[in-house]
Amino acid sequence: MELDTTAQPDTSNPTAVIDSPCPAGGSHQWRLTEDGYTRWWHTTITGTTIHALFGGTSDFSETGTGEHLECLRCGTTTPVPDGFDLDYC
Repeated sequence: MELDTTAQPDTSNPTAVIDSPCPAGGSHQWRLTEDGYTRWWHTTITGTTIHALFGGTSDFSETGTGEHLECLRCGTTTPVPDGFDLDYC
């Protein structure tokens, strides 16, 4: 399947991006990632709560900028929206 790059969401509004259609087809499949770590989180979003279960490694880098959401299907990234809670399981 070829990725439809004309349908890339506007990442300036993270809340809208979460619910937008995935350019790869269907819905985005989000995971919480931490920039500066080689760490990722199995992620589900319920309302305004992001539930995250640890996976990966804990290798740390001083250059990280914190958490963001990344779609496993199309690679779109977006900041965690303001007002969203992170529930680390």
